Amino acid sequence: MSKEFFGRRLVRWALIVPWAASLVMTSQLFRILYAATTACSAAVHLVAHQRQPTYFLDDDQVDLPSMIVVGIFVSLAASRRTCSSPA
Repeated sequence: MSKEFFGRRLVRWALIVPWAASLVMTSQLFRILYAATTACSAAVHLVAHQRQPTYFLDDDQVDLPSMIVVGIFVSLAASRRTCSSPA
């Protein structure tokens, strides 16, 4: 990839776009899951006996743990894709 050849830029974009797209899709998925009107918020609401729904991305107490969960999810999914052997 470091050598000059015709179509080098196109090949680089072809490698980067799927990687970036998966990150965007994962971030949007967790943004939706962490919304105050979803099952994640309802479960925390019931378990923790809170009066109000949890806003995962707005509350300082749950913001970092929420992002840690996202990081673990993404890491496990990526390691599973790279470490799995063909059947």
